[in-house]
Amino acid sequence: MTSTTNAQMHHAETAYAKLLERSAVDRDFRRQLLTNPRAALAAITGREVAESVTIKFVENTADATIVLPNFVGDAELSEADLSAVAGGTNVLTLPLAAILIGQVLPETLRGGDPAP
Repeated sequence: MTSTTNAQMHHAETAYAKLLERSAVDRDFRRQLLTNPRAALAAITGREVAESVTIKFVENTADATIVLPNFVGDAELSEADLSAVAGGTNVLTLPLAAILIGQVLPETLRGGDPAP
């Protein structure tokens, strides 16, 4: 992810909190997150999400739903990626924050092949 300002991250965190709050009380919005996440995110942010970004929201139907990190195989992670995985960044919201502020995710965070 390219560098972001504190204001951009604050905007992303605020939008994420609004998304979570609305999804807890608005059944139609929740259904839209599950069936058409691009439209739901556009409704919350006021901007379209790039078609190149895959988004999936899931219902928590277990006592806990844990999303595994993207498999990167034997590829070496950059210092920024290592910092994110090690807790230097809020990994739970990093991809959504990038979407909310209109940034493109590094391939290693999107599950693709790392750049050469």
